[in-house]
Amino acid sequence: MYLSEVDIWNRAISRVGGARLEISTDTKALTSTTATDPVLAVAAAHGFEAGDLVLMELLTGMTELNGRIFRVRGPGAGNFYLYGEDGTTYTVNGADGGASLIEGNDKTRDACYAAWHRIRDEVLQSYPWNSAVKHTLLGRWWNTPAVDGEKITGITGAADAVFTTGGAHGLVEGDEVYIERVKGMAEVNDLFLEIETTPAATTFTVGLDTSDYENYDSNGIVQKALTPLVPDNGYDHRYALPDDCLRVLNIVDSKEHWERVGGELFADEGDTVPIRYIRRVTDPAEFDPLLVSALVARLAVAISMELSKDRKDTEDLITFYKDLILPLAQSVDAQEGSPKDYAEDDWVEARD
Repeated sequence: MYLSEVDIWNRAISRVGGARLEISTDTKALTSTTATDPVLAVAAAHGFEAGDLVLMELLTGMTELNGRIFRVRGPGAGNFYLYGEDGTTYTVNGADGGASLIEGNDKTRDACYAAWHRIRDEVLQSYPWNSAVKHTLLGRWWNTPAVDGEKITGITGAADAVFTTGGAHGLVEGDEVYIERVKGMAEVNDLFLEIETTPAATTFTVGLDTSDYENYDSNGIVQKALTPLVPDNGYDHRYALPDDCLRVLNIVDSKEHWERVGGELFADEGDTVPIRYIRRVTDPAEFDPLLVSALVARLAVAISMELSKDRKDTEDLITFYKDLILPLAQSVDAQEGSPKDYAEDDWVEARD
């Protein structure tokens, strides 16, 4: 069943007795959406004004926008920006999809928008929902800034291998790099290598003898490695966490101590470490029914405090979340996998 953010908002509004929001039937066809920060949407004679809220739908290219509500910024005659949405990693969208104005009580609409992003992430972090948990293998590396500079386009078979990249890599002598996804000369994959000489803009040399390796064919990624930690830090390595990581749940099959600091994980696991984490999910189509119910209840708490100031309404909604939704989610999870210990967050445990 199709679900958009406005559907979740309206279910929350109904719990506090407000009038529902409506989606304008005058949908503005999109000519394109650009992979910029913020995203620029192109639509002829859209008529939107700064501060308007619009629902984006039916895009086949930049699908990350579908079903979501955005505030309009900097509108021109034929385009407008989606405030706060960084689309630099998105696929450029062609001439399809549409933007529709969200209509209704301004105070209710603005209260939902003001609370939504914070509430969405808070609820996702509060419990390991099936639709939000992800496993990934971390390595102690991070991406270099230039995307083309990460792409390997050639490797020589020589006593000191020379790597060529598709753009300026930004690396310097002494940097440690991680190599992966190379086709042909697969022997270089999953290696940490040190750059030995001052590199040119699109080439670098490492102390690796590849003369007896298979010939390079295609592909490959080079990533700059995070440096090992100094001994007095307490851990041997640090790892860059995924951009969508809201909360690290555990290191898989390990009882070793670990610590999250900002966007990095600190541990003693070696060059790679498998983790289980809660990711930021923004596409409403990926929300499972229990997560939707939790989002509705939690958003209703936020807007009831803003719109009605009724303390009992707020307490009833917290009870609904804590005593009904969360136990139901735990029951479902117990049937789909082995039991997992999980500490509830402060909001879930709060009753006063």
